[in-house]
Amino acid sequence: MTVDPALVRRAVRNLLENALHYGKQPDQAAIVHITVTNGRITVADHGPGVAEDVAEFVLDRFHTGGGSTGLGLSIVRWVAQAHGGF
Repeated sequence: MTVDPALVRRAVRNLLENALHYGKQPDQAAIVHITVTNGRITVADHGPGVAEDVAEFVLDRFHTGGGSTGLGLSIVRWVAQAHGGF
């Protein structure tokens, strides 16, 4: 499958920015792990995770659990779907 490098860069950037901003324990530096294997990109952090009350909607446009625009993760999902991902 051919991918759009600009879209994939945007998606990875959004994942990384989200992990750096929300994926840390209070008063600690963010620890983020990025893995690329077999065409799959995984970004993991050590944050508290997504609150249950927003987990169902966190990938929808304009829904957020942290006061942002709610577009970053929805763009990630759109790019992944456009390239045959989840």
